[in-house]
Amino acid sequence: MGFYVNVVAKKSCVKQINTAWKKRFDGFLIYTKEIIKSEIDYIHNNKDCKHLRYIKTIEDWNDTFSILKEYSGQVFLRAYGYDEERQKEFQKEQTVLKEQIKFLLEHRFLFEKITGLQDAVSVFPDLEIDYDYIENGRNKNYFNPTFDKLPQPHQSKVFKRCLELNNPELWYNFLQLKENPNDFNLFDNLAHTIINPNKGLGETILQRVELIQRVVEGLSENLSTISYYMKNKKVPTLFEIRKVISLNQEEFDEYINSLRNSNKKSA
Repeated sequence: MGFYVNVVAKKSCVKQINTAWKKRFDGFLIYTKEIIKSEIDYIHNNKDCKHLRYIKTIEDWNDTFSILKEYSGQVFLRAYGYDEERQKEFQKEQTVLKEQIKFLLEHRFLFEKITGLQDAVSVFPDLEIDYDYIENGRNKNYFNPTFDKLPQPHQSKVFKRCLELNNPELWYNFLQLKENPNDFNLFDNLAHTIINPNKGLGETILQRVELIQRVVEGLSENLSTISYYMKNKKVPTLFEIRKVISLNQEEFDEYINSLRNSNKKSA
């Protein structure tokens, strides 16, 4: 018994988490199939683990160690009731443990769940952790996004485009909207991002979705009015937003032309 912080990783982010963890602290944080198989081999080749030899498969492991099952991990902070000698050892460990908690907070968008931060506050009263972190493990405010702290699905066209633009904030705001696709405030954060700096004063995401709407509805493309989306607090579909972010200028022009041609045929 003691104090712990438990985590569950997003499945697509396990390798990213363990790579970053190893660089900073050595070892691993998240259990994978390979790591669990290694643990099972150890159990069956160590005479001190005879009582655990009923564990033969990954499923057996997951059922036995639910907190350390696949995609999960744990930071052990300290046990209850240390004697004086162990307390001195713990004092030396505090710096690393605090850094590990900071790592979890910095990379929190790579996790499905972080629990036990209240234990971290109990063990380290001087460690300032926002209440929202403690409440749900993921606070979307006060975050300076960098690519290494966010999911990196390399098959995603939107992600690739954000990399090309060197704009982690755009990727972060898109992920936020993807989780809550009807949230106008999240769209507003994204809408004014410049997606093509070489066009005029810089073409924004909002300008592109407005152009799509005008072409689809057969409106004047040069009409200068208050934004339909801003005026009505409407959020474009994720399909449209993916399009305007992922396409470079040449590809976007081709897409708009295809919409124009489609309108001509149906007229």
